[in-house]
Amino acid sequence: MDPRKKKRSKWRFIDRLLYKADVFFKGRGWGIVKGWIKLGAIALAVIAVFAAISHYVYPYAIGKINEHRQSKETEAPPEEPAVVIPSDSEPPLATGPLHSPEPPSYLPLWDLSYTEASEPQGGLVYYDDVKDNRGNAYTRGFGGSNADIDNYEVYKVDPAYITITGVVILDHESRNRKGITTFFSIYGDGELLYMSPLITKDCEPARFIVDISGVELLKIMVRGSLMVRVVDCFLIDKPVGEINNMPGARYEPQSKGEQ
Repeated sequence: MDPRKKKRSKWRFIDRLLYKADVFFKGRGWGIVKGWIKLGAIALAVIAVFAAISHYVYPYAIGKINEHRQSKETEAPPEEPAVVIPSDSEPPLATGPLHSPEPPSYLPLWDLSYTEASEPQGGLVYYDDVKDNRGNAYTRGFGGSNADIDNYEVYKVDPAYITITGVVILDHESRNRKGITTFFSIYGDGELLYMSPLITKDCEPARFIVDISGVELLKIMVRGSLMVRVVDCFLIDKPVGEINNMPGARYEPQSKGEQ
């Protein structure tokens, strides 16, 4: 049988069925029935569309959203643009190894040979162990050799050494002596560079730091009594300002001409 005829016969059957229904319901509200049938058909069509969307379109859309999120999470963050420093503000490139400042060179006063002294055998006496009136111990110091005169020694200074430093103390054995005062002084080429406070009972150790740059002949003098001791006395190849800022420097610098 021709399929086309079969198809037409099916539609003819439906047409007949509708015709009979129209005849039967004519005058009995057929228009209303047809309206409800149309509404039902529209409702079924809408339901079918939503079913298709939920079954096919919605899972596809959710998959795409998740795929987009995953790609965003795995993406590397954008690189920040490099900041270009103008050439005139760029730091200079190092052309060699970096070096820290050289430590100062210390020359103990007792290592110098005097050119002149208050006594033929020398004007100063050196001691290996010294203690001040407060009980502080020192490993090296000097004092005068004669209680009746100004004890001194003169040294020729190496130009490399531009500062002299030390501590003036009252000898421990003289801590209870009363009525005697004395002092210590430094001269450079005949000019007074430093004079200590008076050394007497209950005095505190007096640290000094003196500029001797340009001095050729250095004179160290202890006035009168043998109560005075000078300890930690060194010539240094660094200026006064640098030495005064070193750890442990707790004294005021003395420049030429100050007493």
